Amino acid sequence: MSGDRCNLHDEVKSLSEKKINKRNSNIKLWKPSYINLDCEKMISGNNTYIKEVSKKRIKYQNNSLDMDCRSILKRGFDFKRKLNDIEEKYSLAYARNIYQNYEVIEMKLMMHYSKKNHYCFVLDSKAKELFELMLKLEKCIPNVYVLRETLDMNSNGENGPLAHYKCMKFLLTKKWDYMFILQNDDIPLFTNKEQIEILEAMNFSLTMRVDDATAYVSSRVNNSVSWFYKDLNIFFDDDPRKTNELIRNKRMSFHAGLITSGMPRNSIEYIVNRLNITKYLNQLSTSLYGSDELVWPTLFGDDILEVPFGVSKKCASIYFPHDDYLGRHIYWGGGCGTNFSYHSICVWGLETLPMIKTFKPFFGYRFREDTDFGGMYCWAEHIYRRTYLDEDKTVDLWYYYNMHQSLYTKLYLKGEFGKISDCKLF
Repeated sequence: MSGDRCNLHDEVKSLSEKKINKRNSNIKLWKPSYINLDCEKMISGNNTYIKEVSKKRIKYQNNSLDMDCRSILKRGFDFKRKLNDIEEKYSLAYARNIYQNYEVIEMKLMMHYSKKNHYCFVLDSKAKELFELMLKLEKCIPNVYVLRETLDMNSNGENGPLAHYKCMKFLLTKKWDYMFILQNDDIPLFTNKEQIEILEAMNFSLTMRVDDATAYVSSRVNNSVSWFYKDLNIFFDDDPRKTNELIRNKRMSFHAGLITSGMPRNSIEYIVNRLNITKYLNQLSTSLYGSDELVWPTLFGDDILEVPFGVSKKCASIYFPHDDYLGRHIYWGGGCGTNFSYHSICVWGLETLPMIKTFKPFFGYRFREDTDFGGMYCWAEHIYRRTYLDEDKTVDLWYYYNMHQSLYTKLYLKGEFGKISDCKLF
């Protein structure tokens, strides 16, 4: 009898899921009228079709969108989407710095939107029109937050980490488990469900590149100011490290990485509530190119600061190998299938679409809408469609489970700090 009951339960569940998927299949991502591509044909690898349509690439046209709540929701937000069990179990937070093209920002948000998540935006002070549009979006989407303070952000990275830090402080007033910090052009490579499945397989390990930055110190660090702990005022008065002379007279050791990162909540809580990084951030918020890429890796790679899930300089290359960085997939120079590059980075296009589904990182960098908006839209439509049809990409969770950063996190959670100090994986 119990076996029959189980079979009946499975049948009812299957029928229910089919009904949900049938309902969700009617939900479509809003498509600009000038995009007339067969996206799935390209993503499935039809090179003949890709070659044909790439002769006349579609570039972004700045549309004047209706910004009342009904119109915004109609373009693709659905608060009624039934979440999967794992999406109900966990919540993600996002801190994103943005500066241009509202329509593209909205589209990327819809790609990984979930009513359980929290999305914080800080705008470049020069993007005044975008700021006004984002305020209208905030009024309509309850878990979207646009900070009123804007910052002068530039391509050299100036003030980017400070903007992320402001979102971190704000988002700690919300309930979530893990946070990603993103830049304007980062694009999701997985659905929200898949992201959470990967994170769970890795015990929500730190997503960060933590490389030795010795070679960058002369060009990316303002060496006219002091980097001794005693001068950074990084410890609060009740912290014994503040009066420890050995620590006070040590100079901070820098690490480098890329901005796009993921951090567990307790790491963020520690950085915001147990450290005073104001002066540290201000001293790295300079016009020196790439100084922003030192901020978070240095905090997590500093033995003295003891940020939860941080890693020692000695073991950083073992636990966070350079080539296993999962923040963003990026092609330096070429290799993404197109002949386009920007700042020595290969710009994605229609030719990249069949390749993206094999990428391992959480985000991609980058499509440029002024080069190939058609390719960008097609990937957005693909992720959006799979979200609402609950179509799973075949994600090799075993791969993520066995990554070095995942093994490190297991040791950390078990309190096996002796093994960690010896850089052991098991």
